Amino acid sequence: MNRRGWINSTSIYKGVSRVGDQRKWLARIGLDWTTIRLGHFVDEHLAAAHYNMAARILFGPYAVFNEIPEELSDVQLSDRALDKINRAMFGERIDWLTAMRAQAVHM
Repeated sequence: MNRRGWINSTSIYKGVSRVGDQRKWLARIGLDWTTIRLGHFVDEHLAAAHYNMAARILFGPYAVFNEIPEELSDVQLSDRALDKINRAMFGERIDWLTAMRAQAVHM
């Protein structure tokens, strides 16, 4: 689902929620009724930046982005998060470069 965030969320950002008493933030995104966990972060803004990067990969020009500080706009997703996105998009584990090429064709 690619829609705006919920009103009663623990975070001001879409795709970001507080993790219990750990003082950490979880970034996650959904694709075809599957939740992809992007990781745990100390900073809420950093978690939102990771959500934005995943949204750009998954939804391209149709993505709904969080408004984050400028210096966080070009964060890199971890290899583990990229692998999870890869499997959600293609249903199998394939080379990330191949996945990016296939995504570019669909944009």
